[in-house]
Amino acid sequence: ATIQVCQPMWRGSYAAAVLAARLACAAVAAPQEEDAAFLLVGAAYDVDAARLRSLERNVAAAFGAAERLVFLKGVHFDGSAYSPDEIAALERTTIDAFKPSVVDVRSGDALTARFEADARKLGNCVWPNGRGPEVRYGRASERERMVKRVSHWWGALQAALNGLAAREKARGKVFSKVAACRADADVVAPVRSASSLQTRYVYA
Repeated sequence: ATIQVCQPMWRGSYAAAVLAARLACAAVAAPQEEDAAFLLVGAAYDVDAARLRSLERNVAAAFGAAERLVFLKGVHFDGSAYSPDEIAALERTTIDAFKPSVVDVRSGDALTARFEADARKLGNCVWPNGRGPEVRYGRASERERMVKRVSHWWGALQAALNGLAAREKARGKVFSKVAACRADADVVAPVRSASSLQTRYVYA
């Protein structure tokens, strides 16, 4: 599938590199596109029902997604993992907000553990030792923090894309347009409808 990445009109949250910038505004509810899907991915970060309903309205529905797929890491802002009860509550809240065809919510790094080695390699490739990054990240601790951040998002995206591929195999057809969004995104206006996007591009 050609990934159409949506991160419109952020307010107050850190944007991962592949989920940056904005899409133009459109009507709140777009006609449903059979081959369009919405991916909710990444760390939950204490997200609440109001935030999830906003994402359903301003991203999933506005995009015209026929299916919603959820892949979340149960992690709090302080880095601690969700308890089993908190995972169950997050699943209920997510299902209520999106009615997803696929929902995979796991505590801590359980969702992305199998991608850790590759993710770490990517982080080290982006910020290798001994050149370049020392100009911006002079201390080893700063570099380590950025490598972890890159590794975290690579693992989350790998988990989501693998889940998307599995869903496409089950339905016997690929999604031609996919809107991916962080769970903690504060989207204050609707994104563009999938019908107005071209599949040969990745929108960011």
